[in-house]
Amino acid sequence: MTRLYLFIGLLYGLTFFVSCRKEINSSTENTTISPPEEIAGPVFQGVVRDGNALISGAQVDIYQNEKLVGSIFSDAAGAFSTNGIPLVFGKDVTFHTKKSNYVSMGKRIKADQPNPAPVKIKLTSTSQAFFQTPELTNPGSNDLIMISGYATSPNGVPILATVCLLYDRVDRPDGSAKFKGDVTTTDEEGYYEMLLPKNQVFDYLVLQGLITPNMRLCGFKILNSQDVLFIVPWFSELVGPFDNNTQLPTLSNGLEIGTLITFSGKITSCDGQEINNGRATITFTDGAFTFNAEVSLEANGSFTYKKELCSASLTNVSIEGIDLINNKKTDKIILNTVINDVNIGNVPACQ
Repeated sequence: MTRLYLFIGLLYGLTFFVSCRKEINSSTENTTISPPEEIAGPVFQGVVRDGNALISGAQVDIYQNEKLVGSIFSDAAGAFSTNGIPLVFGKDVTFHTKKSNYVSMGKRIKADQPNPAPVKIKLTSTSQAFFQTPELTNPGSNDLIMISGYATSPNGVPILATVCLLYDRVDRPDGSAKFKGDVTTTDEEGYYEMLLPKNQVFDYLVLQGLITPNMRLCGFKILNSQDVLFIVPWFSELVGPFDNNTQLPTLSNGLEIGTLITFSGKITSCDGQEINNGRATITFTDGAFTFNAEVSLEANGSFTYKKELCSASLTNVSIEGIDLINNKKTDKIILNTVINDVNIGNVPACQ
């Protein structure tokens, strides 16, 4: 009888074990183990503009790990997004932006934030770049770095300035120079940035205002230059070499303007009447450079032209007025040396 109870107990225990085992197996079979979720890469939003003007149709090439990973275009509002472009965290992202009639611009940002700040890309019109810059072979190259800075007035107010960083300069016999580098203009905060080769010594040139291809500067003779359009405060020094991204010290009190000489006068018709359509032509030599400036007359026939001295004086000065209404011109006024302001008074155009 004892053996019978023992047998029944064993049978019951075995049944319970099998039942539990089934339950465990059943639970295991119904459990779904999901693979780890893949973390999406960063998505950048940005805008392309020139000052306050938004630029549509600009091509933004995206580089990471020195490779082009995608290209996008700014929309009608100048906006763009990298959504859909495979980017990874922890690596630099280079935005190389180009559009016809603008200087190509490179910007590099570390992809270390899940929600990065908006990307602001400012392009500079080629009409404001007084030399042409060669295109970068590979904007995503690790041999390039970002160089940036600010230009302000002495009291900290941002100024509009043209900024150049030049290297490998070769002077030519005719007084012009060949060089590599980049040129840009500051934004509304006085900020500028450029993507340039590392380990270079740069001619750092800052000129207040917008500089055009038609002007000549003291110490610089720009190829194909014809006229002196205006005078600007300027600053120049050597900087570098740099092997990492570098922000240059804020330039707040280095802009200076040299001695100005002002030419003025009034061109009249041959009978002394005011004219409202004409010009004054002023030619002169300043140091090693010869200039030819044409100044449109005001409504009453007067004109004013300012020149910053590059040397101690202007020589071989010639001033001639032209009456475009009557197709007449004045006699040339010749001055051998000029060190002070010149006012030619009222000069009739009778020739």
